[in-house]
Amino acid sequence: MIYNNKNLIFKKVKTGKVIFDLFYGIYFRVKIFFYSY
Repeated sequence: MIYNNKNLIFKKVKTGKVIFDLFYGIYFRVKIFFYSY
C-alpha cells in the first residue's frame, strides 16, 4: 500500500514536470518570437 502510494506520487510529479516543461517551452518560444519582431 505504501509502495503503491509512493509510485502514484512519483507518477504525478513526472506528469507535472512534463506539463511544466511543455508550458515553459511554449512561453520561451513566444518570448523569442515577440522579441525578434
